[in-house]
Amino acid sequence: FLLQSLVKSILQVSGKTSHEDIQFCLRKRLQQLQLPNPLAEAKLLEYLIFLSTDAVELKLLSPERLQSQIFKTLADFLVAHTHQKPLLILIDDLHWCDRLSLEWLSYFRTYLDELQIPLPLCLCATYRGEEKADSIARLTRWDLLLSVTPFTHKETDQLLNAILDIKEPAWELKPLYEKLFQRSLGNPFYIEEMMKSLFNDHILEL
Repeated sequence: FLLQSLVKSILQVSGKTSHEDIQFCLRKRLQQLQLPNPLAEAKLLEYLIFLSTDAVELKLLSPERLQSQIFKTLADFLVAHTHQKPLLILIDDLHWCDRLSLEWLSYFRTYLDELQIPLPLCLCATYRGEEKADSIARLTRWDLLLSVTPFTHKETDQLLNAILDIKEPAWELKPLYEKLFQRSLGNPFYIEEMMKSLFNDHILEL
């Protein structure tokens, strides 16, 4: 889930980090941030990370109340982090994001608006306009929205020239350029991946 990855990224831990080490890093970080109730906040964030808890007080909460407390705790955690250093949050492929994380993003935007305090925080996300665009638009609000269109035929040729480190393709490469443009539909990521495949399979060599 996005929210789990976000907390782990702040703590600089990975999926290979042990349960105990994550707990230690989290509680240490909360103490450094001087949040008002680090033990209670640690339990909520641990529940978010591990999706389980031994804390009786959390088990007694309704799902709605538990979600509300986790949302606020995560928002408090990130804002407290910005008081010590700027924070840049990058989210790729938001169209694949789980609904809970989208709801938190909507909550976080409202939370920041209500603070009315400038913060050194920037949240950038990418998503495909044709996939879940309506639901993403309903659940999130952006200060700046940029639409990136597919590459034109000419732009695809320029990218391929850059990958091959040439100014102009030789005549025998032009059918390949045309085929790559047709198959990629001008998507630069697909173009690069197809070129990698051609190099890895030794179909093309520099």
